[in-house]
Amino acid sequence: MKEFITISRSLILDRELGDKRVLVYSSILFSDWSGNSLEDLVRYSKYSACRDKSGVLNQYKVIVDQLVSKDYFFYNSRGIVYIKPNDSFGIIYHSEFRRILQERERSQERGQRMNHAHLLLLLAHIRLNMIHKPGVPEMYSNLLVRISESTGLSVRSISAGLKILEELNIIHNEELPRYKDEEGHWHSNVRIFVNMEPGGSSDVQRDWQGEVYRGITYILASQRF
Repeated sequence: MKEFITISRSLILDRELGDKRVLVYSSILFSDWSGNSLEDLVRYSKYSACRDKSGVLNQYKVIVDQLVSKDYFFYNSRGIVYIKPNDSFGIIYHSEFRRILQERERSQERGQRMNHAHLLLLLAHIRLNMIHKPGVPEMYSNLLVRISESTGLSVRSISAGLKILEELNIIHNEELPRYKDEEGHWHSNVRIFVNMEPGGSSDVQRDWQGEVYRGITYILASQRF
């Protein structure tokens, strides 16, 4: 079982692939899908394999075909083969993927709707844009409207997804205080995002509160985001 997968920038930002692109891609890799049964792939990712033309099964077929045509995978005699990203990427851990799918099941049992495809796309986008530099807090900051423009998700869906990612102990986010940059322009509604667990493990503690403080201090000191 893979501990984590890497999802390339080009895939995360490719709105032509639809809002299920990260879910389908992640399900292929985490399930070690053979490429034979789309029904198995659909069920693995917690959807019903409905056969009508507008159903999820048909959507998955279209997405898988596009993933192959865009060189994220290829077929050989043994099935479907993963092609390692050659650009920047976001990481999703199997433990996180599993918790998100479990939350999808729990929400269905409660008669509620939780779009796990949107949740995974949002998580991949945040991880893609996390800063990883010596001496700089590991974080990402942006406006929700800009994340919406990049991913194709609505601001409402992003807000709902962030709430669930926090509840699942994956990503913490909060709004920065309003501040003025060096050119005298005011910035408001900027949010900071930090990982709540090291390596996707809920068994290891992380000082994410300290990382939030350090991240906000860094942003305000550099007057940029």
